[in-house]
Order: sequence, then structure tokens, then C-alpha cells
Amino acid sequence: MYFYLVCLAVKTYVIPKYDKYHGPLPGFNASSFKNVVKFALSFNENEIKEFKNYYFKNPEHFFYLIKKIKSTRNKYFKKYKNKLSNSEEYNSDKLLKIYEESVDFIWELFYLNQIIWVIDFVFGGYLKDELNKQGFNENDLLKLVYSGRRNYIQIEEIEFFKLCVKYFKKGKILAKFLEEHLYKYAYQGISYADEKPRSVKFYYEKIKEFKKLGYTVKNFKNILKKKENENHEFLNERKKVEQAIKKDKNFKIALSISREASYLKDYFRGSLSETLYYFFNNILNEIARRKDINQIDIRELSPEEIANLFKDKEINKKFVEKRKENYFIIAKKGKIIIFYNKKAVFFDKKYFPNNTDKPNLISGVAAYKGMVRGRIKIILTINDFHKFRKGDILVSTNTMPEFVSLIAKAKAIITDVGGVTSHAAIVSREMKKPCIIGTKLATKVLHDGYLVEVDADKGIVKILKRK
Repeated sequence: MYFYLVCLAVKTYVIPKYDKYHGPLPGFNASSFKNVVKFALSFNENEIKEFKNYYFKNPEHFFYLIKKIKSTRNKYFKKYKNKLSNSEEYNSDKLLKIYEESVDFIWELFYLNQIIWVIDFVFGGYLKDELNKQGFNENDLLKLVYSGRRNYIQIEEIEFFKLCVKYFKKGKILAKFLEEHLYKYAYQGISYADEKPRSVKFYYEKIKEFKKLGYTVKNFKNILKKKENENHEFLNERKKVEQAIKKDKNFKIALSISREASYLKDYFRGSLSETLYYFFNNILNEIARRKDINQIDIRELSPEEIANLFKDKEINKKFVEKRKENYFIIAKKGKIIIFYNKKAVFFDKKYFPNNTDKPNLISGVAAYKGMVRGRIKIILTINDFHKFRKGDILVSTNTMPEFVSLIAKAKAIITDVGGVTSHAAIVSREMKKPCIIGTKLATKVLHDGYLVEVDADKGIVKILKRK
């Protein structure tokens, strides 16, 4: 992740507490070495209590925040979509205005994301404890927080299958509609790591694979029907659990917020990818062109430093080079502090210690039960997808909607972070894949090729053989 995005993410933690409709957030740390970025929340029991009580008393603030961000998104997209492909046509004042509006919108998206992170931890833990008191388990909790709404990856997939139903055998007509489909969904191929957007070739490869498998229109109709039935099945399971439990006022609030959060994680992800693809990347590239700056280097500036380029202020190339090497950011008590070099190394070791031991066991939270054995593949970004094979065990910091095609081929899923509303927890249940979340160190201790046993009944990963 580039420095300007890390800055926007970190900035969300230093807004004034209890700004209208903005609740409290704990501290936040970010570390980057060779552009591999690590994040961690930093809070104590009092801050957890403060966050929980704030939203118990003001649940409407959370839903107002969502409404406000969705409204901002719609206005922004309506205003600029289709208008930024030729950003060189704008004068400096207009380009600066678009840049500042884009930064403000991306900041709002990150604020929503950080709130959801904390909700996952705080309210997920609260709901789990309350359900345990009534004899229910984590699987029941996963059923309860299921939102029933499709994420942007699922929506695209369904639209694509509908196209296949209509035009699978009609090549030229299909090509026309694929172009239209691509216009709406090309952004799904990108994220933080410079991945390429989807192309017509991507879809033709999929169609080629379907033809190899002997697919007909009937197959696509069956797929669409199955997806619809699965959604109804999950909603029915949710209803059964909800009817069986006792719910006081706070439980209802925590549940409604957590259920919304489980959907909003993917909403944030899709909105950010779409914004970067359709708008912000074009803007940054045009600013870099005008100021004769490398397109990579401009992304290693802070949002304020980029804005200062319009005032013809010189960039500090020394700091840009330092950031490419390493940095450490602490956001706490209204302040952001950035460290480089030795100090960055010191704080990285303090807050993100490398496990020098070679444990044979890793433990986490069982999100979906089951026991399997298989070989590890570490997948951190879309750029790692090419190395994944059917039957591998997927290990990641946290999964995202783009990971679904890999999860379908995986024997099991293991993540460093995540709670009951995390993508991995929800999708593993939908696909019935053994899953262990919140191990904290899976991506550090495990390596490609390790043979492991995943015991998701107990939340334990056992290393059987190193490379």
C-alpha cells in the first residue's frame, strides 16, 4: 500500500472525539518495510468500554454515518464518473479541486472501515459472550450476523452468468455486452498493490474454460438458481437462531450494528477500488505528469504534500526514498508521529514482533469447523493468486471478496486477523471450508510448501513438515 493511502487510513484515528456522528476510536499503528504494510489497533479495556457504550447510547450515529458516506459516494460518482479519463483537459485550479474532493471522500471511506474493524472486535466479542451464556456457539453467531446482501464481487458474478444465459452461443453479441459489463466492473481487478484492472480477455478466458467443461445455458441457469437458494437457506438459518435467543436492548443494538458491518466491509472495499480505478489514479498520474514526477514517487507523498505541488513547493526527495525503505506511524491521542530508519525498526519490533521461535502449533478462533491436511500458500495480494493450486491451504492476513475464487479451490483458510464479521469467517461458512481466524502470526510462522493439519474444531494449526 502506498504512503498516501496509509496516511489517509491513519488520519481517521486523530479526528476530534465525538465530532458530530463520529464516535471514539482507539490508537492505531502502521509499519511499512519495502512497501509491505502492517496495521494494528492499539487500545485498552477502558477504550473498548468507551467505544461500546458510545454506540449503545447512540446507535443512530452509526447508521447516520453510513447514510452520509453513501450519499457522498453517490454524489461524487455522479459528478465525476466519465469525466476524469481526460484529466489533462482541466486547469490547475479544477484539478486541485477534484483532487481535494477525492481525498475527502477516500478519507470518509477509511473512517468507515476503521469503525468496522473496531465493531468486529468489540461487538463481536460482546455478542459471543452473550450467546455463550445462553448455550449458543460461534457458528450460531456467524448465522446471526449474516447480512443477506450480496457484495460487489457476487453482484458482478451474477450479472456475468446472466449474460452467459442470454448470449453464451452468440459470439459477436456477447462481445458487445461484455464490453458494457467491463465498463461497470473492470475495477474489481485492482486494490492496493498495483494489480491490473479486468479486461475482455479475462472474461473470454472464463468462457473458454466453461466451454472446455461442456457448459450449456442450462448450467448457468442452475448456477444462478443455486446461488439464490443458498441465500434463502442462510436467511432461514439466521431466522431460526434469532427466534431461539433472548435479546435485550443492548443485544439488539450490537446485532444490528454487527450485521450491517458484515456487509459494509465489502462495501468499503468495492467503493475504494472503484474510486481508485475510475478517478484517483487518473488524477495522481496527471499531477505527476504536470510536475514531472515519477508515478510511483507521487504515491509516496502524503496527501498534503501532493496538494502542495500545486503551490510549486519542492518535494523532499530524501523522505520519499526513506519511505520506500521503511517507516513507522503511530496515531494516538490526536497526534500522528512518523519514524524512519532505526526508530522505525525499533517500533516495528515492539508492535509487530517477529516470532523467532519455530512453534509447531498455531492457535486462533474456529470460524467454521473441520479437519484437513494440506500444503500452505501465503496469499497477501491479488498478485500472489497465480501460485495458488486446488487443494492448497490459503493463508493470508485477511481475505477479501477477490479471494473467493481461491477459497473455492482451498482445503482450508487461515488468517492473522478477523472477527465474526470478517470476510473469511462469513465465506468459509457459506462454502463449508474449515477456517481459523485471528491467529495473529500465521503469515509470519507459516511458509509456502509447509505441510500442516488444520483442526478447525479446536482452532489449531499443526505444522507436520517444513519445506
